[in-house]
Amino acid sequence: MKKIYYSFLILLLIPLSVFAIENPKILTLELENDNHRITYEGTTEDGSHAVMCKLYDASDKELDMLSSAVDNNKFEGIFDVSEDATYRVACANYEGGPIKSETVIIENKPVTYTVTFNTNGGSNIENVIVNENEKVEKPEDPTKEGYTFENWYEDETLTTIFDFNKEIKDNLTLYAGWNQNKPVTYIVSYNTNGGSQIDNEEVEKDKTIEKPEDPTKEGYTFLGWYEDETLTTPFNFETPITKDITIYANWEDKTKEYEVSNKNGDSIKFKDEEGHEFALFMMNYYPLTESELEELEIEKEEYDEVTDKIIAATKKDGTLIALYEIIVSNEDDEEKSTGEFEIRIKMTDEMKKYNTFKIAYIKDDFTTEKAVELKKEGEYLVGKLPHLSTYAILGSNVSTNPNTMDNISTWISILIISIVGLGIITIIRYKAKNNN
Repeated sequence: MKKIYYSFLILLLIPLSVFAIENPKILTLELENDNHRITYEGTTEDGSHAVMCKLYDASDKELDMLSSAVDNNKFEGIFDVSEDATYRVACANYEGGPIKSETVIIENKPVTYTVTFNTNGGSNIENVIVNENEKVEKPEDPTKEGYTFENWYEDETLTTIFDFNKEIKDNLTLYAGWNQNKPVTYIVSYNTNGGSQIDNEEVEKDKTIEKPEDPTKEGYTFLGWYEDETLTTPFNFETPITKDITIYANWEDKTKEYEVSNKNGDSIKFKDEEGHEFALFMMNYYPLTESELEELEIEKEEYDEVTDKIIAATKKDGTLIALYEIIVSNEDDEEKSTGEFEIRIKMTDEMKKYNTFKIAYIKDDFTTEKAVELKKEGEYLVGKLPHLSTYAILGSNVSTNPNTMDNISTWISILIISIVGLGIITIIRYKAKNNN
């Protein structure tokens, strides 16, 4: 009886041991999710022919079951689900053995598109990711120097304005449209401080100006342009213009003051360019002797036998007492005739008889310019002349008020005689030239 029992027990255990040996383990199990589709892949030990895999939800409720054949120790399968949730996949060999399981969380990822903003040279705007069938939010307007933002367009040619209420169904590029601003301009004025004129210049904001051609000024050397009237800060032409400005020319006087005199004690002060030496020549033509007048074939009007002198336009209050040709020449015999001249004429005994003096320029057409006063300083008559030529000196012992018309007829008469004197001078100079 015991032999029969042990024999039965052995027969029972042999199949179980064989089954344990023939139940290979599942070695790996991996899950992938692709928009509600769960794909599983795994490997087993040698000897497995098929695998049973089941799908469970988060509460371990069985949702689906698949049988997958094992090929070269590998198996795979697919579960399709309809909802976002947490799922578990458990797999075991048909022959039995341990269960292998993995969990996956399904989240429905929406379809998205990229909206790109091409600002056409404006400030940068980042790309925006938008879900399919949703709207893109209008960004803050970009900026661009010298332009005003107009709108966003769907096309590069800027013909179709984009509607931000439009649903996005594909990748999209939007293009910025701009309107150019009228440039802000400023005026640069050139104050040449007495030099040749330079026209004002209109300049765009933050632009620079080119240095103009140097101005010119007689008797001066141009030193440059300055920011201020006091000429302390040189102007930098690389400086951007941000407002209306005036720049000022700076000059250096290239002349020096001269004072020349002759042997008679007459003298003249004036300015001229450096490097010259000057001499003063003053010829007093009047009064003239009778013989001088006869030689020139000029009719005398009044003759003084005692002094042997011709008296011209003698009045109780004034006389033409002298006609002077005033010449200043340099070492090259070039005459200096224009400028500002301060003359000092030493009075003759004849001049000393008078207490009031004027000097009048006699022009080539025998007309005279307005007479100006000469002041007495000791033995000299002093005054200023705008040019050098032939002048008539008029003397009077009657005080006149320059603010009234007193004695105006006297001066007019004297000046008429001056014109006659000029004719005399012209003939004398012509004869002297021919004799040389």
